[in-house]
Amino acid sequence: MVYLFLALCLGMCVVARALRMPGLNALTALAIPWALIMVLASLPQSLQPVMKTGAWTMITTGVASIAIGAIIGWVVPFVSASPTKPLPKIDLIRVARVHWLSNGILVFYSLLQVLDAWPVIQQLGGLSAVFSPSGLLGNEFKHQYDQYRVEVVQEGFSTGSIVTGILGYVLFLGHFSIYTGAVLWSAGKRLAAVVPLLISASYSLLSLQRTSFVMCVLLFVIAAYFIGRHYKILNGRPSNTTTRKRPKKSRIAVIVGGVMCLPVLLVPLQLRNASSNNSTGFQSLMEYLIASVAGLNARMGSGFSLSTPPAEVIGEVAPYPGYGSYTFTGLSGLLNRLGLPVPIAPHSLDYMSVKIYGHEFTTNTGTSFLDFYLDFGWAGVVALSMILGFLASLAIRNVTRGNLGWIPAASFLVTTLVWSFFVNALLGDFRYIYFTFLSIYLLPKILYSRRNPRGDVQYFGLSNQR
Repeated sequence: MVYLFLALCLGMCVVARALRMPGLNALTALAIPWALIMVLASLPQSLQPVMKTGAWTMITTGVASIAIGAIIGWVVPFVSASPTKPLPKIDLIRVARVHWLSNGILVFYSLLQVLDAWPVIQQLGGLSAVFSPSGLLGNEFKHQYDQYRVEVVQEGFSTGSIVTGILGYVLFLGHFSIYTGAVLWSAGKRLAAVVPLLISASYSLLSLQRTSFVMCVLLFVIAAYFIGRHYKILNGRPSNTTTRKRPKKSRIAVIVGGVMCLPVLLVPLQLRNASSNNSTGFQSLMEYLIASVAGLNARMGSGFSLSTPPAEVIGEVAPYPGYGSYTFTGLSGLLNRLGLPVPIAPHSLDYMSVKIYGHEFTTNTGTSFLDFYLDFGWAGVVALSMILGFLASLAIRNVTRGNLGWIPAASFLVTTLVWSFFVNALLGDFRYIYFTFLSIYLLPKILYSRRNPRGDVQYFGLSNQR
């Protein structure tokens, strides 16, 4: 099965090349991570129980469906901009101002999340107890904080929760600095560009969660790629950022980014797994990569049946089919709090016990395809996957035609594809969905200059490079 799957992934890359897609496209963003994960999951003694036919079938069906949708999305004729249409000028001074304003908002958002978690931290003995390697409370903190969030959702809109919720959604817009940072990165302002990632890393360390940081990094890298590949800085002459020589600040930013990623990925795993059977250190990263495939495989019964998760509230039954409540967990929870009769999927799935490389491991994830299945069965795996691939390619197609406004959509959708081997992080969090729609609207208004820039103002122009 693994050779057939690798042939599928290789074929996707060949098709992307034949269709003259950019190097980063919906097909390669999907094929490369999945090929790596499935090779790791197929190594001898890597998973116990071994990969079942049902798990292979669901993963192959989902990946192939996304690929079909991506090809259709790339070849459809309706795109929003002509490739020869000149772009308006982009004032980097204004971009920088919005960037620092957004970073300030992002700091306040992070502080709000800390205040939200503070009652749980105090209950467990304070910061020194929760975040001490010898305290063995990291996993308990993560569990209790998740339960606390579930209770907040279930209690509806009380006076306190509605104020905190609205404030959280407003301050979440501070993540707009990811996109302004991507522009500044392409302009050579590398240290300023990575500031939102530093802020996200700080919050991830304090909350013992890696996913929010990884999502920010992926959104930033993908946006910077599309901007850097299709546009260049012009200021009367080509900028030195288009030369082969890497500026000193660029090297420093790359080093800072690499050093920053290691503790954000390892420290939460160390503190959360120290009191459990799960591994710590670099071994935990390997387990982390294939944990969702292992979780999907463990839920597979005989043939192509799949066990549904229990409800979080004792005595209730988790919805099946969920009709979107698993894929769009955040949106369905919000609608339910508003009093609408929508099904509510569990905030987090139940844990499954597996063996990864001979070591006991527990996981409550099962790849994005598990959510699609729980919502609409096998039809959901096919239909939702095709829609996801179609929209991703359509967004990338418009970006390559010169429409910067599509960059947030392209970053959101490609990140969803890259991370589909693990969990449905962005679609499941309504904050990212509403933030992306607002960014699509705001980005052109902020970047496109409405006046002729002064001689000392740098601006973007359409690159003739392909």
